[in-house]
Amino acid sequence: MWSMGKTYPQSHPFHCNNKLMTKTFILRIAEQNYFSIKVEAETIEEAKGQADDGLDQFKTFRESGDWQVISYQEEEEDDDEDGEQDEPSDQEMMAAFGTKWHDGL
Repeated sequence: MWSMGKTYPQSHPFHCNNKLMTKTFILRIAEQNYFSIKVEAETIEEAKGQADDGLDQFKTFRESGDWQVISYQEEEEDDDEDGEQDEPSDQEMMAAFGTKWHDGL
């Protein structure tokens, strides 16, 4: 019996440009930062007033933060966005086989 040789299991070389089929999601994130500042003042109202004038004048400490996803959406797929084609060209298909018979097609 005639045989073309040993074959090995492998994925098709042009299957989706060898990329995993994943989706892209856009997540909207809300972030809340917590920190402390030291303000020298005679009253709390005066201290708040100094802080309202601009926090960049104070050195912060005990910084921490928290975040949460507040909304999400699936990104629309645009076939021509990255300029790649899902299907190989005839030349790519012929080159994948690498035989003189296929190269002449």
